[in-house]
Amino acid sequence: MVQVTGDHEEFERRYKEYNEENVIRFLAFDRDYPNSIISCLYYARENARSIREIISSEMWEQLNRYYLDLKEPGSLTLAVDDPHKFFTSSRCAVICFQACCIPPCPTAKPGILPGWV
Repeated sequence: MVQVTGDHEEFERRYKEYNEENVIRFLAFDRDYPNSIISCLYYARENARSIREIISSEMWEQLNRYYLDLKEPGSLTLAVDDPHKFFTSSRCAVICFQACCIPPCPTAKPGILPGWV
């Protein structure tokens, strides 16, 4: 995974060996690595904070909640102990944020998703 990012040299400067915990720590939790999930969330959250009056409260709340969840001390432990559960949860947080970005369809009928018959 680190090779795919193109940042293997940066990884090797910070970590002595490639193992599951180091890779997860680097890609998800390393605040000094600008492409980690936590770093990207930090910058997205700071940008959202600056336009808070423009974005929906749901967008802000979802972004803020995901960031705060990742900052929890047990997040790294969960990621290392059960990567599938951690990254599935992360994917769900992103999907929820994306759903907040979709404007409601003015022609939608209650209980029927647009484009579905």
